[in-house]
Order: sequence, then structure tokens, then C-alpha cells
Amino acid sequence: MPIEIECHGFAHPLSALNGRNHLQCSKWKLFLAALSCGYDGFFKNFGSDWYRRVTHIRGNLTPFLDTRPGRVLALSNYYFDVDNSENKQAAYFIGQGLTKLFACQILNAPMVVHASRSIWKPSVGLALKAPLLTVGRKEADLFAFGPSGIHVLESKGRSVRHGVGRLSGSVMNSAMGEALGQVSAIQTVNGIAPISRSGCVWTLCTSGFRGDIQDPPGAGWDATVAPTEALRSNYALFLEADQGRFRSDLVPGYSLIELPGSENSGLYVGIFTEILQAVSSGRVAIETVMSLASSQLTRLSRTPAIEYLEDGTLIFGLGRRDFFTEEQLPPETTGIKNVVQQELKEEFSWQTGFTADEEQETVKIYLTE
Repeated sequence: MPIEIECHGFAHPLSALNGRNHLQCSKWKLFLAALSCGYDGFFKNFGSDWYRRVTHIRGNLTPFLDTRPGRVLALSNYYFDVDNSENKQAAYFIGQGLTKLFACQILNAPMVVHASRSIWKPSVGLALKAPLLTVGRKEADLFAFGPSGIHVLESKGRSVRHGVGRLSGSVMNSAMGEALGQVSAIQTVNGIAPISRSGCVWTLCTSGFRGDIQDPPGAGWDATVAPTEALRSNYALFLEADQGRFRSDLVPGYSLIELPGSENSGLYVGIFTEILQAVSSGRVAIETVMSLASSQLTRLSRTPAIEYLEDGTLIFGLGRRDFFTEEQLPPETTGIKNVVQQELKEEFSWQTGFTADEEQETVKIYLTE
């Protein structure tokens, strides 16, 4: 499900990004991205509260997402049936997830960590500060690590009613101005100027989503993020889970754990086991982990019932009625039953059932253990 984004202001070596781009996104890919984007970034880690945290994010995101005809991911009408205090939380998590997908797919920087994992020092002077403990904090929220270097990102999710798909000029300018101010407040990360500073404003609408992204110059704070902290933060969802509950029999080479509330529907998140082992040791380079993740992308792209991120994590819908998306099962596909049987017979127990939605002309497959 492509989401259109417009990029402006990116300088060499990213100048080719300027103009129109597209994110590949689905409900469950977005959920996985939001779940792992700055997961442990606020005041404390969530080890003992892992189930609470996962349930919290899921409840603040998935009820507000729908798929419209034409493979369009959009806000559900329910989003506007709750009050502003409630739907602001949804806009926040949707925006965070979209920003991680932008880092993964467009910037080629799949390790996204929250800025609270860093130490801040002004470019002039010696005073240090922890950003989340400072009143009136105006710095960016996210750092993304990729093969070519570090990126700074700030996410703003803004909703618009009635399916018009466009924010008013005043709302867009206000949100973008805030985002640009926050990312430009970062001068260096680990002593090096970041490759990009992305102010990301996401328009969230019942007719679909859209992104507007700009890259301003920077001046102000120097941030330091230890590579071990970056990896620990990016994979905290798995490091803090009860590893005794992991399963290795569902997707070869991956460790999966069932999400809370999914006991009867079979929804799992997983991580490439070699990455889990490497990061758990605390003695591995970011470049090594990214290479391990990259080695799996082709195989995952061919596996049914999986949505994956470029950091080596996935979300797996064994038995999820709504997990298969239109881009996985296009209406013109023929012989789909034979295709599914061929793909699944060696790795999964399965049953198939078919329903046709005449208005949307889609086919869904129901998988169960």
C-alpha cells in the first residue's frame, strides 16, 4: 500500500530524494514500526511491563487504521468519534511508525532509536542535559543509523476530517516549523554532522495518508549515542521480552513471541535469531547487525503472512483474518489456492477459507494452526 511523500531540501548525497517518493506500508507493517520506534525511550525501560507496553501501543494505533478500496491505508472513521485527547495519542504513534518506515525504506537507515538514549552538550559551553528531563525541550526525537551514517528525525502527525487529504496551510506551516526547529537544533551526533535532518509532517485522513519532509541545516546541540545503546534501544522489544516464550518453529531462522491479546488469533513479532544473539552479547557493531538483517530481506519478501522491517524484525499473522493485504493478493491473481498450498505446505499447518468482497474485489485467506 504506497503512501506518497514529498521531500524537499535534501542536499548531496541525498539530493535524489527531493520530489515525490512512496513508502510501502500496511496496517501491520505500520504497527510493527511504531512498536519498535523508540520503544524504550521514555524515562525507563519496560522489561517488567513488556506486555503492558505492547498492549498500550497496539490499543492506541490499530483501532484507528482502515484499508480503503484501491489498497489505501487510512484513518478509520472511529478516529473522529473519540475526543481530541484520545486521538492525539493515535496520531503520535502513527506518525512515529511512518517516520521509522521512512528511515528504513527511503534513508536506508533501519536502526531508529529515541533521543533519550543520548547525552546532550551545547556546541558552545559545557553544560550537559538529558533531553526528556528538561522543561521546554525543543530537540528532535529520533536518530536513525544506516550504512552511510546517522540521520536526525522529528515526526508530527496531524489529522484532517472529511477525506479531503490535505492540511490547511496554517496547520501544515505550524507543524513543519516545529519539526524543522527541532531537527535543526542538532549540530552533530557522535561528533559528526548527520547526513540528514528530516522534519516529517504526516497528514492523516480517512481517505489516506501523506508525508511532507524537509531537510534543514543544523546548529546547536551535540549529541552522543553509544552504538551499544543504539542497538539495545532498537531491539528492546525483543531483549526485554520473556525469551523463554520465544518460538523457533514458525519462521525458520527467527525467534517469535506471541503478542498479548493474540492467544486465539496467532499474531507474533519476531527477530532474526542471529541478530538477537549478537545484540544480547553486547559486543557487536551496528554494521554487522545491518548486514545480518539485509541478508534476510529477499527470503522474507517471498514468505506469505509476514510483514517485515529492514532491521531484521517481522510481524507474523498465523490465523489473522485481516493480515493478508491487497498488495499480497491482487484481485487478478489466478490459481491462488494452489499458490498458497505450495508456499505453506513445508512450514505451516494450515486451513484455507475464501471470501470475496464484491465492492473491493479482494480475496482474503484465513490461516489457522
